[in-house]
Amino acid sequence: MTQMMRLKNKGFTLLEVMVAFSILTIVLLSAYIAQSSGILSTSRAENTLKAANLARTMLEKSEVELGNKEFQLLKKEEEGEFKEPYDNFKWKREVKEVDFTALAKILSGAIATEKDDEAPEEAQNLIMQTFLNYLKDSVRMLKITIIWDEDGKIQEEEFSTFLVRYNAEFRTSI
Repeated sequence: MTQMMRLKNKGFTLLEVMVAFSILTIVLLSAYIAQSSGILSTSRAENTLKAANLARTMLEKSEVELGNKEFQLLKKEEEGEFKEPYDNFKWKREVKEVDFTALAKILSGAIATEKDDEAPEEAQNLIMQTFLNYLKDSVRMLKITIIWDEDGKIQEEEFSTFLVRYNAEFRTSI
C-alpha cells in the first residue's frame, strides 16, 4: 500500500496543472499589456518630439522667408507635406492679424482714470491710436500646425510665434 501511495504522489493532478497554467497565463498577459503600452507611449512621445522639431524648423524657415515682406502680400494660409523620412507628417501655416482690442481697452481705462481736462485726453487718445495703428501694421501671429496619423487617429500640435516688421511705417495721421 505504501508503494501505491508513492506512485500516486509522484506527479501533479490535472487540477494543479490547470491552476498553475492559469496563473502563468495571467502573469504573461499582464507583462504583454505593460510592454505594449510602453511601446505605444514611446511611439507617441517620438511622434510628438518629431512634430515639435518639424514645427521649430518651419517657424525658423517662415521667419526667414516672410521676413520683412509687406503683410498684405503674405498668404494667409498654406499647407504642405514633409519629405522623406517625415512623409507621414503634414504642415499648415497661418499668418493672422493680431487683435489689440484688449490692449486698447486697458489703455483707454488708464486714460479715463487720469482725466483732468479735455485737451490732454484728446492728445492721449491720439497717441494711443497712433501706437495701436503701428502695432496693427507691424505685428502678425505666425501659427504652424503639424498633423500626423497615429494608429488611425489624426493628431495635431500647434506652435506659434509673432512676426514683427521693424521697418513698418509709424503713421502719425489717423
